[in-house]
Amino acid sequence: MDQKKEDTLKDNSDLELLSVLLREIAKAGNEIRSAEKDASKASRRLSFAIVLANRLLDRKKINGFESSRSKTQTTETHIRQ
Repeated sequence: MDQKKEDTLKDNSDLELLSVLLREIAKAGNEIRSAEKDASKASRRLSFAIVLANRLLDRKKINGFESSRSKTQTTETHIRQ
């Protein structure tokens, strides 16, 4: 523990330390909620990017172009049959 934290423990009353503890708990809770929101936003962005990539692949297929992914899937389907 660094000196500043050590001094805080020595120089403050139990009531003051309890107040500090409650503030730290509240801050940590807010940081967790914020991190959860950020993770949720990132997950939605990834989902959108996957949908977008698949749509673009489908468009290429519709326009007469076959992606390497769809060629691989077609080859695998023929091999299984």
